[in-house]
Amino acid sequence: PPQTDNVPILSTPEEIFEIETTGFEIIKAKFLEWTRRLIYFYVSPGGHFYYYWTCIVSFGLLYNMMAMVIFIFDDVYIGYFYHWLYLNIFFDCIFLLDILIQSRTSKFN
Repeated sequence: PPQTDNVPILSTPEEIFEIETTGFEIIKAKFLEWTRRLIYFYVSPGGHFYYYWTCIVSFGLLYNMMAMVIFIFDDVYIGYFYHWLYLNIFFDCIFLLDILIQSRTSKFN
């Protein structure tokens, strides 16, 4: 009897179909890239972002200094309380973000 090798009739599935990444793998890769960028995030003191960020924080400091003086008077305090409250919350969030950004600022010796 003739001897036959155990050769499959069809080729293996890897040869027929290209293996594509699924949606979960794409999301997982993007999430890992996002976390890596967040962990190794730094701010250069000579960059444009730092320049504009410092301007925003400076504007918040000037606003708080003026608001402390202006809102001593009751008529201004009562008339513009909600405007003051919203701007205060906004700049408080800016100052909290500034703590994070200042901790990630690269320093040169």
